Amino acid sequence: MRTALLWLAAALAATGARAGDARAADDDDKAPAKTDGAADDGETFEALVRDAQPAPDVGALLGALTDRCADEKRALDRARCQVTLAYLRKTLPEHPFTITARDPAAISVSAYDGSLKGYRIGLTACVACGNPIRVGRSAEPVFVTLKKPGEAKTAGGKAGAQPAAEALADTVEIAALRLGFPSPAEAQRWLAEVRPHLRAELVFNATASEWKFRSARGYALGLVAGRIVDACTGAVVLSSPPSTGLAQRAAREDEDCTSAARVAAKAEAGTPGAPPPPDDSDDDDDDKPLPAELSRVVIAQSMGRIRGQVFACFERFRVPGAAPLTYEVAGNGTVQSVKLGGALAGTPTGDCIVEAARAARFPRFDGPLQSFTYPFFLRR
Repeated sequence: MRTALLWLAAALAATGARAGDARAADDDDKAPAKTDGAADDGETFEALVRDAQPAPDVGALLGALTDRCADEKRALDRARCQVTLAYLRKTLPEHPFTITARDPAAISVSAYDGSLKGYRIGLTACVACGNPIRVGRSAEPVFVTLKKPGEAKTAGGKAGAQPAAEALADTVEIAALRLGFPSPAEAQRWLAEVRPHLRAELVFNATASEWKFRSARGYALGLVAGRIVDACTGAVVLSSPPSTGLAQRAAREDEDCTSAARVAAKAEAGTPGAPPPPDDSDDDDDDKPLPAELSRVVIAQSMGRIRGQVFACFERFRVPGAAPLTYEVAGNGTVQSVKLGGALAGTPTGDCIVEAARAARFPRFDGPLQSFTYPFFLRR
């Protein structure tokens, strides 16, 4: 308990210092920061996560909100415990926190659906939906989510036949999308190469609400924002509210992701051990061999540079939806054609997206032409 409280005190000190610096820098042109966790229509994931403090121990944080001091035998220890918890319960809710959810139930991917030529992907508020965790001094492990199960709609007709973790995850879904592909082979390739490296990034406020779901008992923290990212490339697959840039890629020492990214790059570039192509398409360093094709990592980097323009189309017309862009890129890195698929094609929003997509720039590669599809997802 004492170690947990020390971590929480340090977290609050770091968050307060960072927030103070940000306010001092932004006083002249920004409104005061909100502390109720509600996202305005114009807010982005980046804006909401900016002042969030990483939460390495959710159980300890929840314990500070739910524990009692009755177990302390000495009066002095009880008094210290009460003062500390009173301070934490007053201060913790004023600061946002962020975690990368480790629970497999945080991300759901359906079986291949021939009608949409792809998968349904869901982001849930699961912090611990599969395996309950210890919270503070409690002897009984509990489940943890970022919203109460009753606050979301249960998928009709499925709950009774589902495993408990999946049934609970369905009731705390944050957002979902339908991800289509040009062919079943590309869909299978995405499932094998990208799906294992998707991660759920969640932002929350430290407020605890107890809930019961069937025979399970748990706590809900306060949901602020969430997104699904590709840890190897930084590409954002799904975000609520929208993201306007790439996520931070996994650290180089992450052997699993580093190895996977290397395998994917080799498969796509066709050049074993070839270095990634330069980010700047104007860099004509003849000493470096050109890759056979643009790798998935490089494509994600180029798409990240136009993400702001694409989301400006959403801000202008306020029409959400998937925006799969199919490119044809010449070996010199120039865009030969770009087409938008899905429901937004032919709409004012879609025309705006295509115009923004034409501004993409790519590095050179050793081939005449390469085609690929990259999806953007526009949501409030």
